[in-house]
Amino acid sequence: MLSGDDDMLQHSVDTSLTKDDFHTKSHILKRGFCTKQGSIRKNWTKRFFILSSGVLSYYEKCLDVYPYSSGYKGHISLTYATISSSVDSKTGLLTIDITNEAEDGKSALLFRGDDDEDTKEWAAAIDEQIYAQAKSPSPVQQDTKGRDQKIRDITGATETNDSERPHTVSDHSASDSIIISGWLSKKGSVVKTWKTRYFILSQGWMSYYAKGPPHVADRKGQMPLDGANVTLQDNLQLLVKSTILKRELWLRYESEELRERWRNVIEDEIGLIGSVRNFN
Repeated sequence: MLSGDDDMLQHSVDTSLTKDDFHTKSHILKRGFCTKQGSIRKNWTKRFFILSSGVLSYYEKCLDVYPYSSGYKGHISLTYATISSSVDSKTGLLTIDITNEAEDGKSALLFRGDDDEDTKEWAAAIDEQIYAQAKSPSPVQQDTKGRDQKIRDITGATETNDSERPHTVSDHSASDSIIISGWLSKKGSVVKTWKTRYFILSQGWMSYYAKGPPHVADRKGQMPLDGANVTLQDNLQLLVKSTILKRELWLRYESEELRERWRNVIEDEIGLIGSVRNFN
């Protein structure tokens, strides 16, 4: 349960996050105070917003020097997000509405600037960043040939041409970029029960679905592997933990061999993302 005016991002809000978890000095695109609507009480509260590469985050306070903020309250990913604006019927002020349905549950953020002109500037900057995220390939797409061969070496798969690949998965889990996939048991994040889900690792993301092949559908959630780590757990379990979003995926496997195969592939993908980022 969330308290106060915050926050709609139940799977990503964590007050233990530090002020520089989502941005570095060179990645900050825009910052300033805006007024945000709470998801529960629907009251309006002033927050300090920072727009960085692919993320809009907000805080209780601003600082005069880098990292310019303190008291993390929440964030929304701009990857696969949509933005719209409307005029508030009560105040007559222009308001920005950002929605992201590509996360583990729908995320939304309603806020406005100091005045309509400020709001328009924020909308333009966010819209440009959403476009940039949609246009730019994932870091792991920039060097896939060697990675694909390595994955085939691990899994024992053979190389196929595009005409031989099934095309049943959309989004960043397009079938021609799937690294590894299969049915796994996943522990719920709220109700701690185990459910069988069809998992796909593709382009730096772990996605899971209620329906598997031949027509993969009904996505239940996803998590980026950028900044993630993997640890072995008891009872053939594997913990994938995002240090950026402060989220966890608890997975259970049928055999030690299967768990080790998935662990190796996930760790290779995390390492590839890190190496591409450092190279750039």
